[in-house]
Amino acid sequence: MLKDRKYTKYELVSALTQRAKQLFAGDDPRVETKHSEKLSYIALKEYMQGLLDIESLLNEAKMIYTDQAVAFEDDEDDDNYAFDANEEDKQ
Repeated sequence: MLKDRKYTKYELVSALTQRAKQLFAGDDPRVETKHSEKLSYIALKEYMQGLLDIESLLNEAKMIYTDQAVAFEDDEDDDNYAFDANEEDKQ
């Protein structure tokens, strides 16, 4: 059933999720849509019609994930610093 066998089903889900996020952010659909269609379904229709660049969607999703991971690590450092400051106040 997978149209393009060079990607795993997990990669396709990730790419289509990224496309749905783009649609949510305001990108125009590349297919004819009805008002009631969900963004994930529109992304799937675009994929089935061969209108998506799966590789670029995966790269964009990976960049966002990497940026979030870095931000999370930065937040952890801030939390540890705040925890250390609280420990000093108790002494």
